[in-house]
Amino acid sequence: MQLYFKNGGDQIIINGIPDNNWNLFQARFLTYVALTLDNNDAYKNGKGREYFLDHTFTTSTERQLSIEESLLVYDQENGMWPECASYSVHVITTLLNIFTLLDNSTNNNELSKFPIIEKAALASFQYLFPSGYTVGFGDSNHKTLPPENFELLISNYSKYNNEEKEAVISGLLDQMISKGGNMSVRQTIYFNCFLC
Repeated sequence: MQLYFKNGGDQIIINGIPDNNWNLFQARFLTYVALTLDNNDAYKNGKGREYFLDHTFTTSTERQLSIEESLLVYDQENGMWPECASYSVHVITTLLNIFTLLDNSTNNNELSKFPIIEKAALASFQYLFPSGYTVGFGDSNHKTLPPENFELLISNYSKYNNEEKEAVISGLLDQMISKGGNMSVRQTIYFNCFLC
């Protein structure tokens, strides 16, 4: 089974889409691949967990940019991603999922190493009309911000005892929910699992 994961990971590294938001979606899959594998020394070709984590987070190839390089696309001053609001918000969700997944394996506060992600998640409120729905143009639409983004931040803050940030974001999430941003069953389970 690991052979199939490794082959899939190699295909992303060799034939992926290297820019915009697609390489980040691919990075999420590479993270799953890496975390299913043993260490590099367990494989004859040396392509194990460390290899795929390196190609996810640090080493760029012609067809797959690393997360470190991809994060440079963000406006470092204001946390904005240079695509439409719905793409930007989806990138935030993807990055938060990647770093939460990695952190569940390492328990090393991975999100704290890339503060632009937190900045971007909080900057996403700038995409909202007064109605609470995002601006929508191109192939996007008007929708609320995904509660999942704030649930993932809260889970990180709770895990690493950042009570002040946890209280602030929990308050924002409570406001979103009270205004009708109902969470799905999946999101509710996910939220409860991290806070237990």
